[in-house]
Amino acid sequence: MNIANKKIKILDCTLRDGGYYNNWNFKNKLVDKYLKTISETKIEAVELGYRIINKKRLLGKYAFIDENLLKNLKNNKNVLKFVMINSGDFFIKNKFLSNLISKNFINKDLSLIDGFRIATNIRDYKKCKKLTLALSKLGYKICLNLMQASNHSDQYYRKISHEINSWKNVDILYFADSFGNMLPEDVYKITKIFKKNFKKEVGVHLHNNKGFGLINAIYAAKAGVDWIDSTILGMGRGSGNVTTESIILEMNSMGMHDGDIYKIENIITDFERLQKKYKWGSNLYYHLSANLNIHPTYTQTLLTDDRYEKNKILDSLFYLSKKESTSFNQEKLRASIFSAKLTNYGDWNSSGWINKNKVLVIGTGPSIKQNKKKIISYIEKNKPFVIGLNINNYIKEKYINATIVCHETRVIIDSIKYKNLNKILILPKKSFNKILPNNDFNCTVYDYGLNIKDNQFKAYKNYCILPKPLVVPYAFAILLNSNIKNINIVGFDGFEEGDIKNNEMNNFFKKFQSDNKSIKLLSLTPSIYDIKTNLKIL
Repeated sequence: MNIANKKIKILDCTLRDGGYYNNWNFKNKLVDKYLKTISETKIEAVELGYRIINKKRLLGKYAFIDENLLKNLKNNKNVLKFVMINSGDFFIKNKFLSNLISKNFINKDLSLIDGFRIATNIRDYKKCKKLTLALSKLGYKICLNLMQASNHSDQYYRKISHEINSWKNVDILYFADSFGNMLPEDVYKITKIFKKNFKKEVGVHLHNNKGFGLINAIYAAKAGVDWIDSTILGMGRGSGNVTTESIILEMNSMGMHDGDIYKIENIITDFERLQKKYKWGSNLYYHLSANLNIHPTYTQTLLTDDRYEKNKILDSLFYLSKKESTSFNQEKLRASIFSAKLTNYGDWNSSGWINKNKVLVIGTGPSIKQNKKKIISYIEKNKPFVIGLNINNYIKEKYINATIVCHETRVIIDSIKYKNLNKILILPKKSFNKILPNNDFNCTVYDYGLNIKDNQFKAYKNYCILPKPLVVPYAFAILLNSNIKNINIVGFDGFEEGDIKNNEMNNFFKKFQSDNKSIKLLSLTPSIYDIKTNLKIL
């Protein structure tokens, strides 16, 4: 490898990538000091944050960079200022929403922003042609950041870099090691291919999941890269990025940058306080997620959210490795929590716990409100054993014998209400030790275990196995062990037309009735599910 006979440029993206830890809530005073330090250090550019189009999201102001925010900062003209946008915000399916350009961007001559960096999955690069053209016409410097750029063929890298070059509206073509799993030879090879086929500048964005961030940056520099991204103390999503301090030191020693390491020291203490608070950095779990091609947000969430048991993180990651986990999905994360290799047993034996022949299960559909008086009258007259799924807002607890919950989000929302229950609460309690620590319950708590495995519905005396942590199959698994022959239900209306949850629930009810023909299942309120209904009983 021959060291490229040229200088490289540094783009510090601490405020944008680091914002994944503090929701982009940076104080202006810190940002002013940061920008002054960056300028004095002779770093060429910064990325101030995002311009997220959906302003309803509960994020800090540096997720919604606009001109008003920049006017309140001490402007330093020696540093190029970039803002990142997500390409997905500008498309519905593959249709480009051109009207969003005029609504959200002004001409460069009127702006304090120098350029925009467009983040897109490398597989979706083609749809960005119109977006890059629209923004370049406004006069901005345009960077196209190709995310999840690892593990593609040389032919594919040649093809896309050549094609993007033909657009003639991208100034810097970036490839991002989103999973932090690229090896130095991978970075060197891709840089060479991009430099040969893209005639303007090439940049790299490197994550540090496996501790390879710095060595990968050195290999990129030796391959002739023009721009290297970095962050102060490596602050960034997941394990973080290659550190700005290390890049300056190494590029100085290679004669490829003139950054002043004494100046960057001025801001280090401020970010050390943030690092102590948010604890980013490489570790075993980020390394494993890189090897398994798992999106780093899964690992970051598991490590930083106190609701999750740390001794289950490895099990969760191995579960996610068997799924398509290259983009973050809250439901997949939830499922991974319940999927530990060790079975989650409950402390409570559900065998024969109900000593009545009839059970009434109350769902949460709107028909509960519409039939409230009839349901209460039915309960008072027939005196069934009444089970409420989650906290019911219309039927008072005095009519309910037991409340069953199992979904993490519902537990979080309703946890404060559990202290006011006076009867029975059933849930997979061990799975929620972090959510419900040392709770003083007035009610009797039954711990019935929940485990997640694809395409399975199995009920045992103290735990069940389900494909998802849904309260309906969880409750029916408990009832199976109770030897109940008659189950009446109300409030199982179904979801809006086209909602995939309708198919999930209908498939469950079909299988349940097919496998348990001795149990009579009857809905007393309207339902779209394939369940026998009798509306005259209420």
